[in-house]
Amino acid sequence: GVTGFGFDLVRYLFAGVVDGR
Repeated sequence: GVTGFGFDLVRYLFAGVVDGR
């Protein structure tokens, strides 16, 4: 997500979902 670039990367890699909460 826009408010969590770091989490976004992890989510995208592991979950495949762009959601940086």
